[in-house]
Amino acid sequence: ATMEYGFVRLLHITAGVLWAGFAGFIGWYLMPALKAAGPQAGGAVMVQVMARKLPVFMNVAALVVFLTGIRLYMLSFSMAWLTSGLGISLTFGAVLALGGAVIGVAVSRPTFMKLAALSADVKAKGMPPTAEQQAELDRLSAKGSRASTLVAWHLLGATVSMAGSRLFAML
Repeated sequence: ATMEYGFVRLLHITAGVLWAGFAGFIGWYLMPALKAAGPQAGGAVMVQVMARKLPVFMNVAALVVFLTGIRLYMLSFSMAWLTSGLGISLTFGAVLALGGAVIGVAVSRPTFMKLAALSADVKAKGMPPTAEQQAELDRLSAKGSRASTLVAWHLLGATVSMAGSRLFAML
């Protein structure tokens, strides 16, 4: 292993742990807690989460994971490697991570941005949401929660597949 490989792998694993960890926290803990807390509390928390740029942080972590993952592939690639247990396991993990990223970018992020904007609008008016606004808040929250949970499962699968790749290579 070269110094470049070791450094790129370190960046890849660190960014992957942060991305997957936050995704798991959001999908399995934050979203259910927000639902239990009710729409007013949940909306206020989401406004604060968005203000702290969590989606930007997660997108940057995902980008680092993908760029370093591509470089790791370039440094390791051969047909023999790709068809080995190690190559298959790492490729399966990459496919799961890519699926999680697509769901996150295409569904989760725009849904939570709409939810935060609507919550901020309701809060700015200083009145409880109308029945129509509440229905939309509920719909967006449920959609975002489902998408977040799906992203979390994808990234857990990617983590297990990649972290266990050397073990799976022995099977």
